[in-house]
Amino acid sequence: MRLSRVSCSLSFDVRSLEQTPAGCIGFPHVQSNSPLLPRDTGRTNCRATARRCRKGVHSAPNRTNMATIAGGRRVGRQAPLSPPDQNPSAKALMRPDVNHSILLQTRLEEISDGFGAVSQPLGAAMSHAALSSGKRFRGMLLLLAAEASGGVCDTMVDAAAAVEMVHAASLIFDDLPCMDDASLRRGQPATHVAHGESRAVLGGIALITEAMSVLATARGATGAVRAQLVRILARSLGPQGLCAGQDLDLHAAKNGAGVEQEQDLKTGVLFIAGLEMLAVVKDFDDEEKAQMIAFGRQLGRVFQSYDDLLDVIGDRAALGKDVGRDAAAPGPKRGLLAVADMQQVSRHYEASRAQLDAMLRSKRLQAPEIAALLERVLPYGVRA
Repeated sequence: MRLSRVSCSLSFDVRSLEQTPAGCIGFPHVQSNSPLLPRDTGRTNCRATARRCRKGVHSAPNRTNMATIAGGRRVGRQAPLSPPDQNPSAKALMRPDVNHSILLQTRLEEISDGFGAVSQPLGAAMSHAALSSGKRFRGMLLLLAAEASGGVCDTMVDAAAAVEMVHAASLIFDDLPCMDDASLRRGQPATHVAHGESRAVLGGIALITEAMSVLATARGATGAVRAQLVRILARSLGPQGLCAGQDLDLHAAKNGAGVEQEQDLKTGVLFIAGLEMLAVVKDFDDEEKAQMIAFGRQLGRVFQSYDDLLDVIGDRAALGKDVGRDAAAPGPKRGLLAVADMQQVSRHYEASRAQLDAMLRSKRLQAPEIAALLERVLPYGVRA
């Protein structure tokens, strides 16, 4: 199987740039403007789901044999786990670098089994995007945050898988000739290169609908909770989310405030959506929800700032994607480089990254595994 490669306030604000050129799984852990959730969201149902998570209520009797997967062999859906003392591969499950990655990848593979039920070529295009090796940063962050808040339950695994499917779909669209015209993604040909433009577009749409279906039938969740999860993810995609952010990125005139809005809509909304779903499932109070939303927004800004830097200084082979398109492409520059030079963007990134670390003091984010994941994906010391 394929495992994931887990590779602004403060003193500097981006606006200033324009003024100067179902069950809990007790595994050890693994080492980017959305309104608050409505108050009338069925707290009783949320608390019931949260209690199921905390009590370790399993809702999926056909769980895949994780120990066998850790050993490198795919097995049937109903294969039982062997006792640890009889299964030498069981120790692999206790490795901090595989547990949550296995959960997420396995769930994505289970979901992908139905992609080609009617059209095998369409299913192949969907799987090409959804199962390709990548950081799985959004899904992994969500699972680690869930673990820090009482445990990873089936509902949260489904939420993480749905977020990753939507992200994969967004990459399909981002790479199209009418968008970024990129040929490489996650170390392999972009979906439209491998499967054709028409099938790539259809595959991206289908991935989004499948993600919604996963949330609408999320394991271990009540009907009210499922409805909230679907609403949160849907809101992050449309005219107040990803689509608006991509449109601004491609077509809007650039200034500091506008670029920050692009970051919030193009990148931050999906981080926020995942953390909002966590808040629903774990029944966070209003203050905790606000902290999750603020963290997701800041994470989106930091992540996109780093991505802008990598477009200039990154290596195509190491990153597994095309670079130099935003900075060197004909026409107006995009992202932060449209309103600042490399040195300014680098300083802004470092300052914003420090603020993100400060936000980890929230009790729901106080986990060394989360800090370690951020350090791997968004390292300090980036220089132009």
